[in-house]
Amino acid sequence: VTDGGGLSFWNDGKTVVTHCTITGNTTGDGGGGAISHWEQHRLELLNSIAWGNTAPDLLQKADDELKARVSLAHGVAGPGVKHGDPLFVDAEAADYSLQSGSPARDSADPDSPPDPDRSPADMGRRQF
Repeated sequence: VTDGGGLSFWNDGKTVVTHCTITGNTTGDGGGGAISHWEQHRLELLNSIAWGNTAPDLLQKADDELKARVSLAHGVAGPGVKHGDPLFVDAEAADYSLQSGSPARDSADPDSPPDPDRSPADMGRRQF
């Protein structure tokens, strides 16, 4: 994909990305390795992980709206974006479970429903 390695959104609209892990994507032409959004698109990234993608993880044009709430992303600045290695168990083997010391564990939006083990919700797709 040339513009958005993992996800790409265009034109006026709104997308909410919730409890997703976006990793291992590549892109060319200066797009975002994880997510690109353009043309007045409103994107909300919630309880998600964007990590280990080429280029910046997120490419945003000036007229777009990004609301990142309680997400972990590499190379992305803004309110609600946490930084740090998510400590995947074995990313090379596509095991994106979180190790016990991960900053994404038990640190999702406090208003989110708890994990099945009744602990606070984790960021990303896989719950610890």
